[in-house]
Amino acid sequence: LIQKAHLFIGIMSGLSHIANAVKTPALIISKQYAHYDYHNPYSGFFEEGKNVKILYYRNSISEINLKLIYTLLDIFFCNQ
Repeated sequence: LIQKAHLFIGIMSGLSHIANAVKTPALIISKQYAHYDYHNPYSGFFEEGKNVKILYYRNSISEINLKLIYTLLDIFFCNQ
């Protein structure tokens, strides 16, 4: 399913690594990692950040709503 998708949207998890492995562009949501403003743990397809956008959220990921996700999709992928 992930390989045939046009876009993967999800949290940083095993599934996001599968999206990377099968070269599916992604919007990945993650809790901010330590003191880093940006941390890309991926190699391969996502390594340079061209095919992935990672949202590091300082609060609980459960507070993210769909309106924010739609806004990010528009900013990250539609305006390129």
